[in-house]
Amino acid sequence: MNLLPDQLYFGVHPSILIACADRLAAREEFDLDAFAAAIGAPSWEAEPVLHEMKAAGFVSLVASGNYLPEMKFKQLANSRVTLGIPRSEADKLVERVLAKAREINAKPYEFVCSVACIVVFGSYLGDKPVLGDIDLGVHIVERNRSPKDKQEFIRLLKSGKLFSPLNKTYAALRLRQPQKISIHDLQEVIELETPYKIIFGALPLEAAKGTR
Repeated sequence: MNLLPDQLYFGVHPSILIACADRLAAREEFDLDAFAAAIGAPSWEAEPVLHEMKAAGFVSLVASGNYLPEMKFKQLANSRVTLGIPRSEADKLVERVLAKAREINAKPYEFVCSVACIVVFGSYLGDKPVLGDIDLGVHIVERNRSPKDKQEFIRLLKSGKLFSPLNKTYAALRLRQPQKISIHDLQEVIELETPYKIIFGALPLEAAKGTR
């Protein structure tokens, strides 16, 4: 998740919102006063911001009356303020990601894991001409490997030419442009209950019930 410098989020400048999330994301929970201090505003100004963030799924209210930082809030803490990506460029990058997914699936010796499903979510689903980044949810699966494939994999692993199969696949899908392409585990996207669109493959069976 990257934020645009000329846009307010929940009525707050993005750099202030990111700094606030960075300060609070590691806590198990926090109250309104802590949020107000982190955002640098009096409680009466901070409260409607917090309520909007709750409605958007960034935080949830717990029995104690405090707020629990959700996954979106933690992602916000790791966000950057950028000039954004024109939609025409974003469309081309998405096509390149899909081509890379097909390439990964065609190279069983090089990639231990294959790409089963990719969904796009976030600002790409809207009609804004400039996006902060491209948010993708990806489902990666380990291949069913023949004995010969496993021997080749062991050889490559011992040679030092392989690193974490999952990270290797994620890195390839980012196209060496992590500032523009944000990869998330598909299960996290489903748990966030955010709208998404399938652009490659199919949802895993356990998630198919939640297709939207």
